Amino acid sequence: MISALIPVKNLSASKSRLSEVLSPAQREKLSAFMLQKLLQVLQWSGRFDLICVVTHDVRVGQIGQNYEARVIWEPEPTNENQAIGYATEICQSLGVESLLVMPADIPFLTVQDIGALLTGTTQGPKVTLCPSKEGTGTNALLRTPPDAIPARFGPNSFSLHLLEAHTKNIPCEVHSLPRVALDIDTPEDLLALKKTDEYFRAFAEFPQSILI
Repeated sequence: MISALIPVKNLSASKSRLSEVLSPAQREKLSAFMLQKLLQVLQWSGRFDLICVVTHDVRVGQIGQNYEARVIWEPEPTNENQAIGYATEICQSLGVESLLVMPADIPFLTVQDIGALLTGTTQGPKVTLCPSKEGTGTNALLRTPPDAIPARFGPNSFSLHLLEAHTKNIPCEVHSLPRVALDIDTPEDLLALKKTDEYFRAFAEFPQSILI
C-alpha cells in the first residue's frame, strides 16, 4: 500500500518570505492554489492507494476533502516534522507500506515526475529523495517502510535525510527532478517563474492580481 502525505500549516501564516511582494490574502490564495494543483496531480497519477493531508487548518482540511484526500487532523499546531511523525504513525496503522512526503508548494509537478519518484519502489527498507533547487532542502521524501528514517525537514534537510539513511544503513536513491525541485518561497522565485511560459499555463486560472 502506497500513500502520499502533504503537511500543510495554517494558510494564513504561509509564505511569509513573500510578504514583500504579496499581501497576506494573496499569499493565502497562492498557497491554497498550489495545494489544489498538487492534490490534482497526485490524484491523476493513479499511483496511490491513499492521499493524505496533515493539518490543523480547517480550510486546508476542506480543500483536502474536496480532492478525496484523507485529512489527518493535528490535535494542536506543531512543527512540520512533528506533524509528519504523527501522520506517519496513523498511515502505518492503516497498512501503508511506502509513504511519499511532499511539500504543498510544488506547482509544476507532473504525473511523469511521480512515476520517476516511485520507480523501483520495493518492500524496503529504502529511502528516495529529491532535493530542492538549491540542493539543500528536500522536496520529496519516499520512505519504505514509512518510518524508515525520521523526517528532518527544515534547514539542510537534504543532507540530514542522507545522514539518517547512511546511519541506519538504508539504501538511498537521489532523483534530480527539475519540476519537483522548483518550489516557491522567495520573491526571486516568483520573478523567475513569471518569465516562463510554464508559469502562465500553470497559473492560468489564478486571480490575475498574483501575476502583477
